[in-house]
Amino acid sequence: MSSVSVFALVLASADLLLILLLARRVRRLGELASAPVAPPWLPPGSQIPDFKAKAMDGTSVSLDWLRGEQSLVGFFTTGCMPCHYQLPSFAEHAATVGGARRAVAVVIGEGEEVAAFIRDLDGKVTVIHERRRGTVATAFANNAYPGIYLLDADGAILARGASVQAVSYETTAAASHR
Repeated sequence: MSSVSVFALVLASADLLLILLLARRVRRLGELASAPVAPPWLPPGSQIPDFKAKAMDGTSVSLDWLRGEQSLVGFFTTGCMPCHYQLPSFAEHAATVGGARRAVAVVIGEGEEVAAFIRDLDGKVTVIHERRRGTVATAFANNAYPGIYLLDADGAILARGASVQAVSYETTAAASHR
């Protein structure tokens, strides 16, 4: 067998191996693409399980602490541009549900940007700083940022969405269907 034939055989074998590896990868990606995806927010009517967290001002925040009146809870992360845009609207809307006692912002992230978020919200809402899978985010099963929830007096979700406007719209639409 000549060296050209050996080279062609090695090249063809390598090509076949690459095709088999590529086919395996495509099959795996197809399996991942068809796997069920968790929804980013719990649906309206869902009851939030109890949680306990410490706010930046030392307040102990829990579901019981929020009960009694409607409450607004927002999840924001520093690496998210929509979160930066929604933060002022959230703080402004917090006044309509009763201010810092009825509105909670959960800020996720590290460093100077977290401090800036906290400064922007200070005095307007109760601020909790936690990791991505912290106790509050886990209780709300929050998988998208920003994530904004309006809770009823019993701690069930009235409306949720990626903006204060979406939450307001969902609340208005639900009321008009009653």
